[in-house]
Amino acid sequence: MNLGRLMQGKPHADTPGVTIATPRAYELFGDVCFADRRNSAFTRLAELGGAEAADRVLDVGCGTGYLTRHMASLAGPDGAVTGVDPSPPVLDYARRKKQRADSAPCTYQEGIADSLDLPDAAFDTVVTSLMLHHLPE
Repeated sequence: MNLGRLMQGKPHADTPGVTIATPRAYELFGDVCFADRRNSAFTRLAELGGAEAADRVLDVGCGTGYLTRHMASLAGPDGAVTGVDPSPPVLDYARRKKQRADSAPCTYQEGIADSLDLPDAAFDTVVTSLMLHHLPE
């Protein structure tokens, strides 16, 4: 059984790429795949992203916002973090997750990686994780 296929949603109208339809299953799948090391792996990934205090950060293909929230911790209360994903169910899930009080505010918007509806030079740092395999060849 292909668990990835069970979590897939319908393609976004603007791209044939694959979306995630079941955010809770995706979170569980991520926890299992990282064998209890997900938090430490994403903490390190966020650090490697290079964001600094007060940065404006973009997370492309943010999914459930796991990396987005890690980036918000680095950007601090004076920063801002935007997550973009084509899947409304995962964005709704991400919006419901609590953030640390000392983190940058996170906002989430629907969009696709190959056609972002965002102004040029609006971000200091751009990150992504675990999304390239969702893009069409």
